Formats: sequence, C-alpha cells, structure tokens
Amino acid sequence: MSGWITFKKVGSASTPQDDDAEICTVVETGEQGLTLPYPIQLIDVVLTKSPAQDHQFSFWVNGKKVSSNLYAAQLDPANDTRFAIAPLGIIIPAGSRLQVRGAQKSGAAAEETMLTVIYKKVG
Repeated sequence: MSGWITFKKVGSASTPQDDDAEICTVVETGEQGLTLPYPIQLIDVVLTKSPAQDHQFSFWVNGKKVSSNLYAAQLDPANDTRFAIAPLGIIIPAGSRLQVRGAQKSGAAAEETMLTVIYKKVG
C-alpha cells in the first residue's frame, strides 16, 4: 500500500531563518505532525511548485531529526537533477510521530511552500 502526506510551511519575511525554524503543518489534518498507525518507508518527496526562494527541509520522528537537510533545489519538480529519497532508507515505525521542519533561507518576503511526501507501508 502506498500513500502521501502533504506538508505546508509558511516561510518568513525576516530571512534567513535558522535551519528547522518552522514545523510544517499537515495539510490533510491541520496538525503539526502525524502519528502513524503502521510502519512506512519514505519513497519520495517533491515540492508542489517551484519556489522563487531558497528553502531547507528535514524529517523528524518523535522529536528527533532523522534526515540530513534537504533543499528546495533538490526537491523542485522542474529540476532535472531532482532525486528520490528511497535510497536513504528512512523507515518510520508504527506509532511514531512524523514531522517535517524547515526554513526559508533567502528572499525579501515570506513564501509558502508545500511538499508531498510519498510513502509505502512496510512490514
């Protein structure tokens, strides 16, 4: 079984923000994270549109950072060198709380970003 979760980050007019300054909101629930009923493996993550500014993102599980920093240029759907995250092998256990955090690193005005995380159920 596969699925997706969409996360939204508001951005900041007072850029640059420190890494992981904002906790993204789960679009489907309006919450700042999602507790998973079954284990999943993250397969891919892509921005819903190409941002005009630089942005940083990372994955957090149960309050701990579990990924390196990802940047908008790596996740941009219009970027020919965009990569899938499946090789990273990030598996989130059942009952864990998944969050995405991020920061707007450049720009003169706040820029909202939305990213879709695609996953598959494991186990």
